[in-house]
Amino acid sequence: MAVFGNPFLGLESTMCYTHPDSGHAHFGDQDACEDLQNLERDPSEVDESDLELSEGTASITTADWTVETLLSQLRQRRIDLTAPFQRREAWTHLRQSKFIESLFLGLPVPQLVLAERREQRGTFLVIDGKQRLLALQKFGGIDGNDAQPLRLAGLEIRSDLNACSLEDLRGNPAHSQDLSSFDNQTIRTVVVRDWPTEEYLYLVFLRLNTGSVPLSTQELRQALHPGPFLTFADNYSTASEPIRRMLNLEGPDFRMRDVEMLVRYFGFAKYLNLYDGNLKRFLDTTCGLLNEAWGDQEEDLRQVAASCDRAIIATLDVFDTHAFRRWGGERFERSFNRAVFDIMTYYFRQDTIAAAARASRERVVAAYQNLTLTTQEFDVSLRSTTKTVDATFIRLERWGQELSQALQMQISLPRLQAGRILPPEGNDQLD
Repeated sequence: MAVFGNPFLGLESTMCYTHPDSGHAHFGDQDACEDLQNLERDPSEVDESDLELSEGTASITTADWTVETLLSQLRQRRIDLTAPFQRREAWTHLRQSKFIESLFLGLPVPQLVLAERREQRGTFLVIDGKQRLLALQKFGGIDGNDAQPLRLAGLEIRSDLNACSLEDLRGNPAHSQDLSSFDNQTIRTVVVRDWPTEEYLYLVFLRLNTGSVPLSTQELRQALHPGPFLTFADNYSTASEPIRRMLNLEGPDFRMRDVEMLVRYFGFAKYLNLYDGNLKRFLDTTCGLLNEAWGDQEEDLRQVAASCDRAIIATLDVFDTHAFRRWGGERFERSFNRAVFDIMTYYFRQDTIAAAARASRERVVAAYQNLTLTTQEFDVSLRSTTKTVDATFIRLERWGQELSQALQMQISLPRLQAGRILPPEGNDQLD
């Protein structure tokens, strides 16, 4: 059934439901909600205010794809579950097993939402349902990395399937009826075709991810703008111990916040003069420019990434457990704040400033607290109106001024000219 018009009615497949097997609350792809439920939405994230939708609609079809069909699509690489996605599994072995068991039991599961690539018909981006598809791919032994297939574990209703992979079951005639039911089990699949712009897909993505654990738009950016820089950013952020410490991660973040923060750092370090208040467009542009520049500037860009690590370490050294948090008047807030990340790394990427800040840690912390309390427009730029050009300039300029006084050293400040933020006079963006 083809539908033209509003693509968002009935697509909210990430609503919370209770899994009939485990009794635990599940959120589709947001199934790590128990670990992240205290995470607050950051006003400095990409949201619908960054989207500029043009005229045009998409063709949307809804069908019940069988498990056998989905496995075939995955086997032929028609659904994009690339290596970065595979590294960023949010579901545990047990949770993947429970999902597979639900299919064997014929229980309802949340729908999938795919978008057909415009440049390659018949291949699809995953808008919603990545973790379910990763579980299927792993159970089918088709993840492409020579990894061991998923062997079911922790099942209570179908305990006879424990320790089995799909290949094991196909080789056992006693499970022929089970496999017939499994292969023919359907999963509702929404396919978005002929989408007019990338903004349209971002809006679908944002509308779907409205639960308590919002995913990062970096996941969609990664699929829409593949290239050598983004491959590097994914690998680098995964291996970066400072980024993991900053975000309190034990491994790759399934929300791709680690990649997003590195991309954000590159944008502020190299292209701040291009920022016009639209964060989504700014990060997309940053990725596009750096993908193109990678061949000629690889070594320089690796050095920029290393400067991000150094800036993060300096901030952690100065603020300790309160690094990258907003001062609330009596205590530091618990949530990571992207706007605070911007101002700290912008200045602490300079080794002389970082060294001076370490030597005067107490003065720097006191200066930051005082600035938040005494300068309302600075405080507002960290907590509500964070993405406008004026707010971005205010927090960069005011923190630079306060830091200069606290350290008793001259610090070059950015300039605001014709609605754009320019690097300090006599200085260019990071090369």
